[in-house]
Amino acid sequence: MRDRKRMFVTGVSCLIMLAFTGCGLLRQEEEVKNQITIPSYDASGASYGYVKRGDLENAETLFLKLTTTEEHGLRFGISGISIDKVYIKEGDSVSTDQLLAELQSEDIKNEITSLEAKKETIALDIQHTEQLLEETRQRTEYIEEKEDARQESIGRYQLQLQQLDNDLLQTQGELKEQESKLEKHRIYADIDGTVARIERYGEGFLSDEKQVFLTLQSTARQFSGNTKAENDFEKGQKVSLLVNEEEYPAQILRAEKSEGVTEVDVRLQEGYTIPEDCTYGEVLWSTGVVKGVLYVPKNAIVTVGEKSYVYKMEEDGFTNPVEVQTGTVNADYAQIITGVEQDDMVMLYE
Repeated sequence: MRDRKRMFVTGVSCLIMLAFTGCGLLRQEEEVKNQITIPSYDASGASYGYVKRGDLENAETLFLKLTTTEEHGLRFGISGISIDKVYIKEGDSVSTDQLLAELQSEDIKNEITSLEAKKETIALDIQHTEQLLEETRQRTEYIEEKEDARQESIGRYQLQLQQLDNDLLQTQGELKEQESKLEKHRIYADIDGTVARIERYGEGFLSDEKQVFLTLQSTARQFSGNTKAENDFEKGQKVSLLVNEEEYPAQILRAEKSEGVTEVDVRLQEGYTIPEDCTYGEVLWSTGVVKGVLYVPKNAIVTVGEKSYVYKMEEDGFTNPVEVQTGTVNADYAQIITGVEQDDMVMLYE
């Protein structure tokens, strides 16, 4: 805080307690023989804010820790097939879902092409038959003795449509089966990263589904943590990663729920970097809005042990610590339940 006067507590020994968050050092507070001591100080020239009343977004916080560089071993999904193409080499940069290598699979590709053409033909036949059926239903010029013939035509077209629908479903199933086979013949990147290693391959080398064929190394810094709070985290979800009070765009790599706990991996988006000494981060997410509550800027709150305080400006220009009870806390503001009133002026920490 600007112009904060140096404060001394004399006559007793002091235990200075330090708290770390992100990669920055939190404010230091003094604890003397388990009795909290927070001196007053002159507030002239310091920044300040006001206690306000309004609606406040409720948020939960996921605390994360930087994990080691990640390596992913990738393998083919089938054994005994010749390796056809490898599209990358060691040291290349790759992106998630990029095709890296594939086995010989011309017969599967040809079958997929044939099934796709068959599917398109069936779809056109369905469209044509539906048109004929509708035209037959709309005809009113039939004389009474030919009505039976019209109904017979309608029934025939309906049967044709039913058979075509069955053919389409069967073709779609066969197509899905062939596409699944093709996936086992291919390797795709599952992360953004660098190709660290590729196993030997060439003439006479066959695939082995139990053996890693190539290894990727993540180029992005990854954070991991867990939470018991209710959440809707999903793989691929975009989030804001808060590191040392700075926000960075990030993406959820993994979100697995088990026995009430969600394990989460978060990766910084490509092209963004954070200071090397930063090892902790946070993700905040909204869980609703509380209405008509008192709140102050988050940086007005001083936490000492299990208690929270604000420095309230008095009429004489000095500030005194006031114990407060807090509620909802989000990235910018903290709800005040008791301790201060609306329009009270409070000191802000840098």
